[in-house]
Amino acid sequence: MDLTIQNRFEQALLQTDGLLTLAEEMKQEGFSQRQIYDLFTAYLEIFRAADRSEEEDDAFLDCMDYISSWCSETSRLFPDENFDWR
Repeated sequence: MDLTIQNRFEQALLQTDGLLTLAEEMKQEGFSQRQIYDLFTAYLEIFRAADRSEEEDDAFLDCMDYISSWCSETSRLFPDENFDWR
């Protein structure tokens, strides 16, 4: 993973709702739904290797649900797109 992206994740983890804010920023920067999800998936491995708390892990996975649209329609980061699980 690119060090700049990794640093953005580290900074996001220091803030309340930082991961969701990061995902929203990436969307505004032109990242696709798939690109954002793949970056979060890649960072999840780093995140879990750091032995984070269960609450932090849950928050991370919740944010991934917002990205992939595996949540209520009003919470989706990409409300007009269907996530391609392939």
